[in-house]
Amino acid sequence: MTKDTLRHIEDMGGLDAYLINTPESLLKSNPASATKWEVMTVLRRREAAAALRAGGASPAGKAGGDSGAAAGAPGKESA
Repeated sequence: MTKDTLRHIEDMGGLDAYLINTPESLLKSNPASATKWEVMTVLRRREAAAALRAGGASPAGKAGGDSGAAAGAPGKESA
């Protein structure tokens, strides 16, 4: 990793922010892409856990997930 890359990561607010905000095509390495995927997975899990603790619905629908999509659909009330 070059000094310029390290400075860019610092300017973006850290490694997590750098990975999240950098398109896959610009990461240019499999380890960076894998790390980005792991960071995104952890963040989604934290958001879901926070939503459950707050008594709200899971943010999975907002993140593009389809788990539980039919559960809240009109006319699909459970008995």
